[in-house]
Amino acid sequence: MIEVNITISNKMGLHIRAASLFVQAVTKYKSIIKIIKNNFEIDGKSIISIILLGVECGCKLKFIIDGPDETEVLSTIKNLFSSKENSKI
Repeated sequence: MIEVNITISNKMGLHIRAASLFVQAVTKYKSIIKIIKNNFEIDGKSIISIILLGVECGCKLKFIIDGPDETEVLSTIKNLFSSKENSKI
């Protein structure tokens, strides 16, 4: 199991398009992905849950990744949030 904290830097937060890109990127993995905001935990593969989480710019999220490909998932998540090309996230 891997836990990592990420602060959202996108001015629009984790909006619908960014949430969609995130879900598309992580659903191909077998690992379970949980996202926690203010002690509220959601399924990281559910676009509806991510949108309802209401993630704004500057929000700190905890990602918990557990499964056989967790290191690959972590790499994908970090790339999504740090890549200049994917500044939507």
